[in-house]
Amino acid sequence: MKLLVVLFLFAAALPSHSWAQTLSAAAKKNEIDKKLAEGVDTSNRRQLTDQELLEKFFKKDPNQSVNQKKAKVYFPVFYESMGQPLTQIEVSFDSTIRGIENLKVDAVAVFAILDALVDPSWMPKIESLRQQCNTVMAAKAERKKDARDRGKVDNEVDDITCWNVLTNFSDENVLITFDEKLLEIRIKVKPEFRSVKIASLTNAITASEDVTHEPSWLSGYLNASLTQTIQSDNIIYKNGREPITGRYEGALKFGDLVFEAEARSLEKRSEVETVDPDFVREKARFVYDFPSFSTRMQVGDLTFPVGTFQTFRSMAGVSLFTKSRLKSSSTTLPGTNYDLNLARRSRVTVYINDQISQILDLPAGRHNLRDFPLTAGKNELKLEITDDTGRTEVQNHTVLLTNELLREGEGDFSYALGAPSTEAAGQRIYDATNQTMSLYHRYGFSQGLTLGGSYQADKFQSVGTLEFLFSTSIGYFSVIPAASTNKGHSAGNALKLRYTFEDLHNKGNSGATTAVEAMTTSSDFSPLGTSNPVNPTKLKLNLSHARSVSAKTSLNLSFTYDFNRESAASTGDSYSIAVGSGQRLIKDLSTNIGFRHNRGMTGTDDISVNFFLIWSFPTEKQFVTVSSGGTTNSRVDWTSYSVGGVGAHRARVNYQDKSQGPSYGGDIEYTANRATINASHQVNILNPNPNLTPPSEKKSVHTTNLLLGSALVFAGGKFAITKPVYDSFVIFSPLKNLNENKAVVNKQKDGSYIASTDWLGPAVANEIPSYYLSALKIDTLETQKGVSLPSDHFVVKPTYRSGYAIEIGTNATVYLKTKLLKPDGTPVSMIAAHAVYLDDTDIEPVTVFTNRLGLVRSEGFRQGKYRLDFPDDDFESITFVIPDDASDEYELPALNLKASQK
Repeated sequence: MKLLVVLFLFAAALPSHSWAQTLSAAAKKNEIDKKLAEGVDTSNRRQLTDQELLEKFFKKDPNQSVNQKKAKVYFPVFYESMGQPLTQIEVSFDSTIRGIENLKVDAVAVFAILDALVDPSWMPKIESLRQQCNTVMAAKAERKKDARDRGKVDNEVDDITCWNVLTNFSDENVLITFDEKLLEIRIKVKPEFRSVKIASLTNAITASEDVTHEPSWLSGYLNASLTQTIQSDNIIYKNGREPITGRYEGALKFGDLVFEAEARSLEKRSEVETVDPDFVREKARFVYDFPSFSTRMQVGDLTFPVGTFQTFRSMAGVSLFTKSRLKSSSTTLPGTNYDLNLARRSRVTVYINDQISQILDLPAGRHNLRDFPLTAGKNELKLEITDDTGRTEVQNHTVLLTNELLREGEGDFSYALGAPSTEAAGQRIYDATNQTMSLYHRYGFSQGLTLGGSYQADKFQSVGTLEFLFSTSIGYFSVIPAASTNKGHSAGNALKLRYTFEDLHNKGNSGATTAVEAMTTSSDFSPLGTSNPVNPTKLKLNLSHARSVSAKTSLNLSFTYDFNRESAASTGDSYSIAVGSGQRLIKDLSTNIGFRHNRGMTGTDDISVNFFLIWSFPTEKQFVTVSSGGTTNSRVDWTSYSVGGVGAHRARVNYQDKSQGPSYGGDIEYTANRATINASHQVNILNPNPNLTPPSEKKSVHTTNLLLGSALVFAGGKFAITKPVYDSFVIFSPLKNLNENKAVVNKQKDGSYIASTDWLGPAVANEIPSYYLSALKIDTLETQKGVSLPSDHFVVKPTYRSGYAIEIGTNATVYLKTKLLKPDGTPVSMIAAHAVYLDDTDIEPVTVFTNRLGLVRSEGFRQGKYRLDFPDDDFESITFVIPDDASDEYELPALNLKASQK
């Protein structure tokens, strides 16, 4: 099959929203209270284009003459993590080559917002600002009254506004920030200073009365992605075409119970005999959520969170763990996502803090490695990638996770019990003789104190920890001692100390984070799964700091020092120091420069300087990145992209200068209505290697990767093909009047949309997050006569991996024409009646009216039997039939009515 090659970008955003322009403080406060009463709005918003920003916020044509009067500018205001604004406020600023400067806001509007959001105990901090505004507004009122008394019109008085700098309203407890890229203002309030009526605003969604549809009792989906790799230097397979690999992931939901599974396949080729099966079942599990307790239970191949000094072990059994708001679309372990684009088949070994977490055998192509079992504090993540020619590349990432204190009375736990599992020759093997448990529990005893403990054990080892987490005015502190036992070894112990300080209000107004860690382990300390411990480091110290130096500049610092144990080989202390700085030079040009110096145990030094530049052209939807790794490699990328949704594409071209030789190539991704497609081609020029026997010559290696992803979904008896599903989905099934009309889901002003009906049938919204309210709107394109949408707006709140089947349009396509006559033959004029569909009384009756001539002209009818009822009881009910062969426009003979006997 010939594949169309184009790029997969982003799922389409939900529709844009118009923002009411309110001026009075009372009206603005009422508007905010109304928004808050509705609960958290979680609809997604895409980033607006420059032209849309001009049209939406600057309220003017982008081609407007600069000599015309400057229009008022309004920016939206968001609270915490809300997806839609509470309101908008008028702003004033200077627009320079460096961007927005000297930003000021309508202070009266800000007071109205804070009165609704913040506890009254905090408000005296800005009382002086309020008094200043009162003076300004009093003078405005007096000036307006004076003009009115003199019978004149003061055209300038309405433009008087109490301006003030946004940061004057902000402190460490009530943080107000401005995002220059999104042109939005966001307010964050510490829990103890939130208004009582909104204390739980970001912790639960209560607006269930707005939900229009419930998930189907039985639903499911199956994602499938096929990858084809062709390599010019592959001498094993004919024409260099490697076996097609497939990845499969699906879920089946019945009631509140979900069964989910993963699998992979490999095409059998005659060129190579292999014992590996062509289809391998990977993980499979049952999942049941308890939303009111934010808890998830699993039975089968488990995933579960782990705590400090715990290790994740793949096993089959049962697990129960808390999952905040049950909002995650992934059942795998919490962590960070990393995209890899492998040019050749490779083995990827994942190390976390120098311990092997997992080993993955991956085909060539694009892969998403996600949800590593990271723990609180600093995590050193290392990916060791070895391709099928033996060449190895190492990627290092530092991930800092800070543990937040739990609220008073809140618990966080993870319990798992099962048999460890491994995979050999495509088969999963379970060791039922080695029952393994993994437990941890944390509990908030007060706003500033959280205590916890954990325990892991199998028949050979055990590890136990305690956790003390408390806050002070100068930051968070954590103390975690641990002890281990290991059959055949002495008992071990470990201790981890952590200090974290988050400054939410520094000069750059963008926050700063400082973290200090110290960890010591005895030589015999054994994490679960490590039968022969090797702990070369006695004491490890970590220091990291990141902050905004100014509105345009950021700085980060990282320092690690290891006090190592002596060994037979020459071993000394090791350290690593890294300094980086980011600078936004102009609006669309930014740079990052980093310096790193590593010294290993043997005294070897590795010094590198990295430079990164990104130049964005948002109007043309393209950007250029340039990076240089000093002694490692340099790279230049050009990317062009389109808007999200169906038809979205991204094309990339790159050039790399590596030690093995230069390379160049590109890839293109495309999001179709029912599939995602990716194609890439890379040319690696390998330098001669005189050290080989015989010496290798310079040569070029061409690698082509093609990937196709699609999904089959079903819900409510409806089946459809769509793009891969990542959590929940909605099938919009068109009825009769839409058969010849294209219906689209969440159409944007630029014409983009996330799904549409076509010759394959229903439209499918494939990326609906669970446990969130999502609004979906239907529009029709190229509408024909008689087409109507009885309902075009839907709100859903799916549970985990739910499916919806919603019918759009109507089968009532008959346009009825008739005449009502009295017993004496005169017209029944200006009367209303209800046409009840007798073939299905659940269908809402059609209300019809007569004109002065007694004529009825009404749409919304279908073939079948009706009864015409008259609410005022002037006439007896009468039945009529619309025949099966009636066309979309049907004229019924005149109906002779009888006077009511009541």
